[in-house]
Amino acid sequence: MAQHLANKLGVNVMAPSATAWIHPDDRVTIGRSPTDDSGAWNSFDPGNRFQEGTPGNANQQPVADADASSVDSGNSVDTADGVNADTGPPGGLEPAPDGPAVAAGVASPEATAAAQSLAGRAAGENVAKFAFDPSEVDAVKQQAREDARVAAEAAYDTAIADGKSPKQAHREAKMAAKAAARQRATAEAQRAARDMARQAIANGGAFDPSKLDADANAQLTNYQSGSFEAQRIAPAVAGMSDANFQTFMANEVSTGAVPAPQSRNISAPNPPPALQAMLIWEYPDGTVVRYKPLGDERRPNPTYSIEMKKNPSLPDSGPDDAAFKVGSSGTAVPKNAFEALNPFSLQTNAIQFHAFEDGLMNAGHLNLTP
Repeated sequence: MAQHLANKLGVNVMAPSATAWIHPDDRVTIGRSPTDDSGAWNSFDPGNRFQEGTPGNANQQPVADADASSVDSGNSVDTADGVNADTGPPGGLEPAPDGPAVAAGVASPEATAAAQSLAGRAAGENVAKFAFDPSEVDAVKQQAREDARVAAEAAYDTAIADGKSPKQAHREAKMAAKAAARQRATAEAQRAARDMARQAIANGGAFDPSKLDADANAQLTNYQSGSFEAQRIAPAVAGMSDANFQTFMANEVSTGAVPAPQSRNISAPNPPPALQAMLIWEYPDGTVVRYKPLGDERRPNPTYSIEMKKNPSLPDSGPDDAAFKVGSSGTAVPKNAFEALNPFSLQTNAIQFHAFEDGLMNAGHLNLTP
């Protein structure tokens, strides 16, 4: 093993009984013991400082910064397996295992070659499964390729160190490359879908008109061309803390902008308690503000939503009375996924379909900070 590692490092091991030792600081030394200074030894450390000793040169210490517990007493002897009775392995040192002899964190040439041949294909295949803006496809592929390369190199060298054949190592590297590329491509696809949801909200294309009833369609048209309290309130409370939100709404009541809120018991997300008191403020123009002190199942923290009623002249009786919700910028947002115009297919691209849907729903159900 020592000669194998020495050959990899490009050094000469003069003592035939030498052993390669891995130190806690990742240095590798070759000698009869971790602190051997009586014969030829060589060491390699992570900073690429290479030291080579000469026979009988006791002034050169290969483990000058080793822990005091690893210093040879001078009275012990090496055991048959090369472990010094005083210093190894309890002092944190152990013989280097057989396998690719490379510095810590550096892939072997074989692993690098295998990874280069696998990463590009893994990235291309996985990125192609999703829809991206043409301007970002190359960047996403590059990210997926790099992740695949790193994973493949690590998998290859780990397999070899575990005693597997090069063919088996290549197979494991291939699987690792695919998994890493798939993970990166999926994350970027979800991000891209959420970006598309934000764009759809901003340009008014988030709704499927065929799914809206006549009253909701009429209110949406009025809202997009008119002036409503929801457009004022939404950006004003965006990013507020729970306490500041309640103060804001209390001020709305005190100034006469809206009547005092009604309270309605609804289920709590993490019982106990089983119920929470949702507060509802109804403005004369049809704007409705809902506040849930405990949030909901997907958002178990204080949340609020702003809605426009289909018919402002009727009192609010529940979610079905809403024409749509309003995002933090004051733009209209579908109140549910059914009324959204989703550009992705649930059958062929469920990942981006759900990410787009989540982007829309999160825009209409907003969190308050503690």
